[in-house]
Amino acid sequence: MSSSIAPAAATPRQRITMPSTAKLSSSALAQAVTTIDGRPIVLCDIDGVKAKWLPGVIRLTQRIAAERGVPNPLTLEHPTWDMLTYDEDANEIIREAMCHPELYGSLEPEDGSVEALHTMQAEIGEVFLASTAMPSNPTAHSAKAEWVGRVYGTQWADRLILTADKTALRGVVLIDDKPEITGVMRPLWEHIVFHRRYNAETAGVRIHDWSEESLETIAATVERRLHELAG
Repeated sequence: MSSSIAPAAATPRQRITMPSTAKLSSSALAQAVTTIDGRPIVLCDIDGVKAKWLPGVIRLTQRIAAERGVPNPLTLEHPTWDMLTYDEDANEIIREAMCHPELYGSLEPEDGSVEALHTMQAEIGEVFLASTAMPSNPTAHSAKAEWVGRVYGTQWADRLILTADKTALRGVVLIDDKPEITGVMRPLWEHIVFHRRYNAETAGVRIHDWSEESLETIAATVERRLHELAG
């Protein structure tokens, strides 16, 4: 199976104005975040960005809590990115749900995200899905790959990068819902925040959905950041 997805045929709209070939060739930073043929690399998270993560976890916590005869500890109004913020009994239910082998099979894609992924690949840059698998979930790696292939197409499973440290990845932008992305590197990518209530205070470029307006924001950010890196 090839991991390369050819860009779609040219469309009437030209989204990205690339730096000159000379600038790309002379800038090590720009070369580090583009493909060998000069396309900008776009990184995109999965949980909470491409997949409806919280609703999927809630469905399982509801079932587990009902089996134990206790209230469901989790709601759509959960205020923080970290889900384990309750008492130990409630946290245990949430942990069990997040490690449940049925979790990824039950997740639904974010509205418009399938079409948006193909549009980004065709018109904005070379897209890779970048996600972190919970070490405590023994099926997370294979389940994420299976989910991506089933929902977005098998070719996208070849574009899935699973890592515990996204700062080590090369890209022009990273689209992610996590309020602050930390690691051992100073990343070259710019964080585009995918809006959730728990990241409302995070500064920077923000999108709220996978609408055409959001794609325009992504394209403009990629173009600006690439020119910054090219100097």
